[in-house]
Amino acid sequence: MQTMTFVRRVAAPMRFLFAGLLIAGLSSSFPSLAQTLTGKASSPDGGVPTSTPLPTLTPTLIPTLTPTLIPTPTLIPTLTPTLIPTLTPTPIVSNTPTPTPTSNRNHDLELTGTASPSPVAPGALLTYDFLGTNHGPSAVVGSQVVGTLPSSVSFVSCSVMGIGAVSCVPTVQGFNANTQNVGFPGTVSVHVVVMVVASSGTIQTTATFSSAGSDPDPSNNTATLSTPIQGVVTPPATATPVLTSTSTPTPTPIGGGGGGNGAPGTSIPALGPAGRIALLLALFAAGWFMISRRVS
Repeated sequence: MQTMTFVRRVAAPMRFLFAGLLIAGLSSSFPSLAQTLTGKASSPDGGVPTSTPLPTLTPTLIPTLTPTLIPTPTLIPTLTPTLIPTLTPTPIVSNTPTPTPTSNRNHDLELTGTASPSPVAPGALLTYDFLGTNHGPSAVVGSQVVGTLPSSVSFVSCSVMGIGAVSCVPTVQGFNANTQNVGFPGTVSVHVVVMVVASSGTIQTTATFSSAGSDPDPSNNTATLSTPIQGVVTPPATATPVLTSTSTPTPTPIGGGGGGNGAPGTSIPALGPAGRIALLLALFAAGWFMISRRVS
């Protein structure tokens, strides 16, 4: 502790001593520097030094540069359209002639028909079968059979057998059969079923076979069928029970009339099998009773 105190006391004067020696050394070696540090200049004659004023520092304004942002240009690509060549199809020339619609040509049509049964009874089913024939000289496109039914029958069904989208539907007057295409030579058939609703008279039905073409002989295009109505529908007879008379049993006289031991005029009716068995049992019981009394 005492050593530290001693060091501190010696160190303070030593600092001043070293500072003085440093300034003295600098003054001898660098007189201009010593003058600058002391602020005094020696006169040229070695007299009293004159003070040299310190230079005045004029501040220089340094301009502040403000950065200017220059936008970077954006490159927009230029689209160059590509031309796509248009292909024009080359028509294919066919040497095959265009067929003329057959419905505009000539064709001789004929219609025939049958009705069964004939005659027909009231309430029964009546069947018509029509046959359409194409005698040419060309095929038929778009033909039909139109029929007219009388009020004495009621429509039931109809069908067509032919080529194409054939069909048959009922109408107010009768039926319409779409027979479509009929070749040459060719036929088409129409089947119609009706029910007889009249009780008497004659059923007359007419049908016509036609198309959009020209028919050189239209006289055979229509068929007319006449069917007589005969017979009466008789309801089944109701069985009536018949009553049959039974014989009255004849009484058998006992005792031969008015004489003998029996009572006159007394008779008993004939006994059946059950009566006879009952009578035998009664006689057996009576005989057994009499035998038992005699024995006792």
